Amino acid sequence: MMVTHDAIAASHADRVIALSDGMVIRELVRQKEQRQFMNDILEFLKIVEVGQ
Repeated sequence: MMVTHDAIAASHADRVIALSDGMVIRELVRQKEQRQFMNDILEFLKIVEVGQ
């Protein structure tokens, strides 16, 4: 298990679990190459930032 706010570091994992206030808000599972998974993570982060 690793905790990070870095999308590049997170993209090396098999899955990413996003938390907000201690609750799971999304789980991303790597099904593509690392670079595409990083793009998926970044897209998710854009959505989360807009909602705040």
